Amino acid sequence: MQGKKKKKKLTEGKKIKLLDDATAALEKYRFLRPDDIEAQDLLRSIRPRALTPSGRASTPSKEEEQEEEEEEEESPLSRPLNILKAEFQLKKLLLEEVGVFDLHQWPDEKLRWTELLRCLLYAAFPGKEKSIPAIIYKLTVLNLLDTKKLAKSKIASAGSYGEADTYAIQILEILSDYGFTSDEAQKALLILQEAARNTQSNYGGKIQRYLREYGNMMLAELSDNFEIPSMDKDAVRVGFSIWLQNTLEMPVNSKIDEVERFLTAFGISEDELIQLADKLDINLALVDDLILRWNEYQKESKGRKSG
Repeated sequence: MQGKKKKKKLTEGKKIKLLDDATAALEKYRFLRPDDIEAQDLLRSIRPRALTPSGRASTPSKEEEQEEEEEEEESPLSRPLNILKAEFQLKKLLLEEVGVFDLHQWPDEKLRWTELLRCLLYAAFPGKEKSIPAIIYKLTVLNLLDTKKLAKSKIASAGSYGEADTYAIQILEILSDYGFTSDEAQKALLILQEAARNTQSNYGGKIQRYLREYGNMMLAELSDNFEIPSMDKDAVRVGFSIWLQNTLEMPVNSKIDEVERFLTAFGISEDELIQLADKLDINLALVDDLILRWNEYQKESKGRKSG
């Protein structure tokens, strides 16, 4: 009988690499499965908590526990059945039509949010350009750039380990890991918090609503800036909305016929479809592509039945 092999002790560098690999894989999985709760729970379980001065991991505060309860999915019974059915169809399409993600630069609206934060830090800290993408990546996979939590987080100092400051302390620690001084880390944290508070208070934590607001303004002013007498005004609007989607990834509704058929089939309004897209944090341009596929499936299904 052979003796038991001794387990190799992992170095700190190896542990960090394994964490990076695991979180990157989970983030990719979440990207393909936006509704997968299991992956999100696993990601949260490997997120390190801030350490107390004694070296022990801090326990979640009552405030943090309350926030987690608030974030739990609302009961399906509290939502209209037609909305639930439409959401279910979009989720199914997200799973079945993974290829459409490659057609868009910003399919996941959370990517657009983290890109804004990257650009703000890039502008605020010249000379640290190389480290900022890695910082944003780590803060993202450690779930430290959530708009709601970031907006509620408090200013914290590097030596403070109060329970209410845990979220901010973790951000400061990552910044410190990448060579930010205490003052620089404080400034960076404040920038992230201010951006989140503005987004939360003005746009419900959804940065895409900011872009949509101005995209819709552009479409509303079409008649003042572009006159194409040979086309119906509604058709011009459809053409320009598709152009804004294709060139700027603008999260506006195209109002194409296929989308109207989807709305009619599930008895939902345009605003309700937009709300579903925002709930799932997917670009409306991507929603249009998914609905185009749904229309194709409907035609195929009818063809099989008639045949």
